[in-house]
Amino acid sequence: MIRKVFFPILVALMFPALTPAQPATQIAMDKGLRKSVVDSVSKLLADNYVFPDKALAMSALLRKNIKSGAYDRLSSPEDFAARLTNDLRSVTKDRHLAVIYGPQRIAQMRCDTIYGESLPEIIRAHQRDNFGFRKVELLPGNIGYIDFRMFDNPLLPGAGAAAVSAMNFLANAQAVIFDLRRNGGGHPEMIQLISTYLFEGEAHLNDLYNRPTNLTQQYWILPWVPGPRLAKVPVYILTSNYTFSGAEEFSNNLRELKRATIVGQATGGGAHPVDFKILNDLFILKISIGRAINPVSKSNWEGTGVQPHVKVSADSALDVAYLMALDTLLKSAVDPGEIQELSGIMAVKQAEFAAVKVPENLQRRYAGSYGIRTISHEEGQLYYRREQGPKWKLLPLSEKCFVVDEVGGQVLFKVDNTGTVSGFDLIRAPGDTVRCLRQ
Repeated sequence: MIRKVFFPILVALMFPALTPAQPATQIAMDKGLRKSVVDSVSKLLADNYVFPDKALAMSALLRKNIKSGAYDRLSSPEDFAARLTNDLRSVTKDRHLAVIYGPQRIAQMRCDTIYGESLPEIIRAHQRDNFGFRKVELLPGNIGYIDFRMFDNPLLPGAGAAAVSAMNFLANAQAVIFDLRRNGGGHPEMIQLISTYLFEGEAHLNDLYNRPTNLTQQYWILPWVPGPRLAKVPVYILTSNYTFSGAEEFSNNLRELKRATIVGQATGGGAHPVDFKILNDLFILKISIGRAINPVSKSNWEGTGVQPHVKVSADSALDVAYLMALDTLLKSAVDPGEIQELSGIMAVKQAEFAAVKVPENLQRRYAGSYGIRTISHEEGQLYYRREQGPKWKLLPLSEKCFVVDEVGGQVLFKVDNTGTVSGFDLIRAPGDTVRCLRQ
């Protein structure tokens, strides 16, 4: 069994939160230092990199370049680290691989432990970020929305509790949208914890193979979590090309198990768990030490990304998923009140998503009195009002058809061939229409 496997975001986020920007370095790169770094990288690749043949090819390239003098003009450690990173990735296309110049990070790595006595500064940094959980809310229609930016280590004090609180807040939601468009990865145990809320019985989520130990760890949902589960509700996951590593695993797990609909862009394509190895007092090697093996597909998303079911721009993903969730709930609803509520919310969202522009002169022609109802035009916006009630914005679906904001009914203006506005139909619900004539 592999006891500890980290995805890169955990350590990558940990250090910048604690380490101030480093001043311009005065370190001089000489031939001996460059060769020493290349030798160390080559040995670590041979002993740890997930694909031994690729490790040999990368080492051969680095040794060829050091011998030919290709690195001789790289006088700064930052430039040297960047060039080595580019050379490594040119062989494998592995975006996890990197040589990092970071003496302060190295000093911290030598005294920190994420599983033992973690420094209070690390815990505070993650607490300030609420362990990645940025927003948890119920959208109109009782659809849960959770925006989180990393799958933090659940062993950090407070991290597991934050996840449990987020999922319990959504306990009564009828659908859930996970927003991973800005999530760069994290820890597989947090993926396991959150995933458990979405299943009943048993579910085999993923396997992680570790090259140094030649062992594979299986990840199943947990036998118990605090609070009710959401095993029956529709699940949607929003992705972008930034979605990476552990966030991709969560998406891929649920996709392969047919538990979620992925909406957005293909993800970044990083399926390799990583480790951070100290090369010397100046440089760190971020190295892929294993690979994910999905129990259903027997493969992973390395280099290809997780493909969405519905391909849309990242900016549009929430609107599209929200409309899909509303439509799913509407199709299964039987209560007339619920049907009317969902229909209204869906109409408003469709209008917002369509973002139709109606010419100003046409809007002005719609303004007027229609019996007990009034249409007003104020600062480029049409409003609907019944008697002395509240004014509601009209959101255009087309040049003639508008949705009453928040309420959800539709206003369909009647315009003849001469452009005269004779009235409008107020469609409050399917089969419930009121004709309103202009005064």
